[in-house]
Amino acid sequence: MPRLVVYGAGGYGQELVWLADDITATGCTAWEMLGYIDDDPALRGEERYGRPVIGALDEFAKDAGSLTDVYFVIGVGRPSLRRQIAETVARQTPWLAPATLVHPSAIIARHVTLHEGCIVGAGCVIGPYAELRQHVALNVHVGVGHHATIGSFSMLLPGARISGSCSIGDAVAIGSNAVVTPGVSVGNNATVAAGALVLRNVAEHATAFGNPARSFNPRSKKP
Repeated sequence: MPRLVVYGAGGYGQELVWLADDITATGCTAWEMLGYIDDDPALRGEERYGRPVIGALDEFAKDAGSLTDVYFVIGVGRPSLRRQIAETVARQTPWLAPATLVHPSAIIARHVTLHEGCIVGAGCVIGPYAELRQHVALNVHVGVGHHATIGSFSMLLPGARISGSCSIGDAVAIGSNAVVTPGVSVGNNATVAAGALVLRNVAEHATAFGNPARSFNPRSKKP
């Protein structure tokens, strides 16, 4: 039986325990859930959503280093932190492999590519030829259209809609119920605010907000 640990014991981390439990209940993959890795020492020993907080990564490695077939998922929403965690795990515990979790209720077309570490929550729909790169996380009821690409470490919050042929860069945050219209690109490290309707391309590091969305780039100080 493969073993699973969630990096991050906050709310989203607990949602991933729920996700893994649902997968196990269907018999698709029977995960042995070990608990949480979390860098906050105050949380060590707590129980959250029925699983223990083991401690920081080095503490987990000390206790679990002799185990085999151990995987992790990133239970943190902020894209920059998702990237940092993935790099830290790869450097310090290369034996800890990224898991890909897909909720049984998700609808995924043929010819979809999910890279390692991807998370697809309950009620998501992914169209033909879409690609989710490393450690992309789709929260619940997210839609990704045909031929769309979602860059590594990006996080799409509940109800987000990415239309067909969109290109979403690395480490992008897409807020709840935001809509990116067909063929639009969102640059690396950008943010799309909750409820935004994005009709035009969004530059790297910019924030798009409103309906229709307008962008603000803190690097240029101009909307």
